[in-house]
Amino acid sequence: MSNIKYVIRHNDFAYNDEWYMTSEVTLGAIKAVYADQAEADQAYKELVVNALYENQMDNYCVGNGYLSNTQYQALNAFVLEKTSTKFNNHANIPKFNFDDAFEFAKLSELIHYQLLEIDDIKTYYVIWLNKRQKYFANGLSSQNENFVGIGWSDKQYSWLFEYEFEDIINQPIHSLTDSPILLEQFLNNASAIYYDKDQKMVTGVHFSELEFSELKAFNALLKQPIFEIRQISLEELAELE
Repeated sequence: MSNIKYVIRHNDFAYNDEWYMTSEVTLGAIKAVYADQAEADQAYKELVVNALYENQMDNYCVGNGYLSNTQYQALNAFVLEKTSTKFNNHANIPKFNFDDAFEFAKLSELIHYQLLEIDDIKTYYVIWLNKRQKYFANGLSSQNENFVGIGWSDKQYSWLFEYEFEDIINQPIHSLTDSPILLEQFLNNASAIYYDKDQKMVTGVHFSELEFSELKAFNALLKQPIFEIRQISLEELAELE
């Protein structure tokens, strides 16, 4: 029996107070888990197509002129071919048949779900936020405890930690740790954590330049760690969401 499972997860688009930015995506809640690839593929496409018509294009990058010229040219050619009308990014999304609607969703970046192939025997790691008593990024998970390959390296998630660490900024390190000598040694060599040696306090953290392994080491030296790494199964991950 195969250990491979097919997981559909929601895409959470960043919001700029005017529209959702489809170029900035974090993985959201698990929608469904399948053992059969064909069944998963069909369910995934149905979810994408159904979500396509839930909002107007003006609510996303595509409706606000923030795709590339190449993308808009492709959208215009596609809509003209399928509907005999020109593409208008301020109009309602055209009514397509199922397959064409799925293709339009891809061309316009209106993909509200991801289909992931995973090995459900392996352990998953999640980040638990101690102060908030909740899982980071809607249960962001990885089969690597340093979260390699899930977006940290290309900075999809690192900026979210700014809110979690804001309480330690401009606080003297003796109030942050039971091991001030070790913490100071760490901070003196940290690549993206700004430390004022005279004031003996952290003045800022450049999360987009900070490796997760380094953030984890910093967190471990805190008297009250901001987060902890927990192990979890696929079934548990799906249930907690």
